[in-house]
Amino acid sequence: MLRAALRGALAPQRAALVLSLVAGFQVMRQMVGLSALAEADPAELVTILAPIFQQLIAGDTDLADG
Repeated sequence: MLRAALRGALAPQRAALVLSLVAGFQVMRQMVGLSALAEADPAELVTILAPIFQQLIAGDTDLADG
């Protein structure tokens, strides 16, 4: 579903990366209990992660150029 919502260069790969980041983050925070994530202020995590997700979702025209 996410793949269908994304437009631009490398949409399938970007969708897979978004899902991978979410899954990896959740595993490390909730299952492994990595203290740097589990004890972090959620607002600080959003500040760090938001630009990464924004770039993946919006796409970057430079990606198509190699």
